[in-house]
Amino acid sequence: MPTVLNNEGYKLMIYTRDHEPMHVHVLRQNSKAVIEFETLVRVRSNRGLNRRELRQETRLENGKKFMDKIEKDNVMSEKEFERQFQEATRRGAEELKRLRKAVSAKYDKRTQRILLEMGNGVTLLVPVSLVQGLKSGDEKKLSDFDLMYDGSEIHWHALDVQFYVEDFLRGIFGTPKWMSSLKEHLSEIGRKGGSARSIAKRISSAENGKKGGRPRTKRTA
Repeated sequence: MPTVLNNEGYKLMIYTRDHEPMHVHVLRQNSKAVIEFETLVRVRSNRGLNRRELRQETRLENGKKFMDKIEKDNVMSEKEFERQFQEATRRGAEELKRLRKAVSAKYDKRTQRILLEMGNGVTLLVPVSLVQGLKSGDEKKLSDFDLMYDGSEIHWHALDVQFYVEDFLRGIFGTPKWMSSLKEHLSEIGRKGGSARSIAKRISSAENGKKGGRPRTKRTA
């Protein structure tokens, strides 16, 4: 989650639920690549960026703008770049084919939920209060999103939040830390709800006692 660099039509982003190894998502219009740089620079996947565009993003002078961790001797040779380009493009196509996709999405202001309609006709309802980065309360910003990459991702532009649709289907709404705190919060709500029901039961029992106990069940012949 944030956009770490926005330059010459390219966005370098870290997604809300990103994981190791360290990497950035390079976005340009409806094209995207993922570049790892924990030790050596590696192009993990590519969907639509051409050789010149992707080569530009793997060079040291561009990498240094968003992460000083890339060392000078990690500059990729042309031969190595071509090999990675071919493999990354293949992996990108396979990944896009595998990912589950939504055909439409909208924000319901009344219920404060995101409605995702999947290709198989299933509609997924996601409360925005569960999603990391969406607790803004600003309906205009919550409505400012698009489905990206054939419906496999959803991006909130003003809030700078990005998720794979597949994450929502799996009940994943943020980083492991966010999910842990979310589970604790929901458990607490559940405990309070159970306590409230117990109190209501005790009050009901006391009232029935004053009236001589619970009414007998009438039996029909």
